Amino acid sequence: MSSLSRRALVTGASAAGLALSLPQTARAQAAPSSDLPEETAFAAFRLIRLRPDVPAQPEITLPDGYSLVPGEKYQVASRGEFYGFVQGPKAAAGIEVSVRWPGVLVAAVVHMDSRLRVKRHRADPHRITFTLPVSQPTIDANQPTLQIWSHPDISAGMYYKIDHNDPDRVAGPWRDVPWPVNEARSQTHQLVAAHIIMVASGLKRAAAEKGHRWFLAGFETNNTLHADNPPHWHISYNSGKDFGSPTHNTPLLAQQGGWQLLQRHGRHRPRPAQALRGRPGPHLRLHR
Repeated sequence: MSSLSRRALVTGASAAGLALSLPQTARAQAAPSSDLPEETAFAAFRLIRLRPDVPAQPEITLPDGYSLVPGEKYQVASRGEFYGFVQGPKAAAGIEVSVRWPGVLVAAVVHMDSRLRVKRHRADPHRITFTLPVSQPTIDANQPTLQIWSHPDISAGMYYKIDHNDPDRVAGPWRDVPWPVNEARSQTHQLVAAHIIMVASGLKRAAAEKGHRWFLAGFETNNTLHADNPPHWHISYNSGKDFGSPTHNTPLLAQQGGWQLLQRHGRHRPRPAQALRGRPGPHLRLHR
């Protein structure tokens, strides 16, 4: 049975402490300080604007002892949203964060897979507060906050996800290039077709009988922790039940580890000769 889900948005309470007025553009891409205490934890939050507009950064207030991770990789503004990463002592119950964004209404706040409760202030409609759990051991562990996916089929023999790309959410290497409209559409068409073929042909069933699975996925354009370019989609085979299992690419499918590269018009790029000499995948029998 299909399981449809989508990564989403962050929550509300009051805040106190250090006011951080972010610069118009954070040019430095500094890594988190290596001088942080061992108990330091990290948390990402994503502020979804009610209406897309010129990219901007809000005023953010954090409690004493907490700060935003510096650098344009960790403080990211697009037309549709702003996201950032907080560092400080571990606080699984959450810290109070206050955001004031003059002229901008925030529709929702996301942390990990949850939309957090937002407290709005009648006297100042452009100010919100929310409670942000600070509990992840690394910045990278906060990737679910940025991942906006649907999972049409995660069942025996298949892991199939669709990345939801939007020109108003572009970040990282996609920020300063033309929006890949054809490639973004093409990846979805390719994935839908590949999934139908795998189910109808018996490839999914054969993988499930072995305790294996196929992996189908596209590319994302909003995640600075995952510079997912150039445009492509994935089709590969795990000889096991999860990503910890060996990954195989048949000679037919092999190209940069299972990537199927897309041209500007959404067509597949010509396959280099060396790509056809990839590691052969496992033999699948469709019939007993």
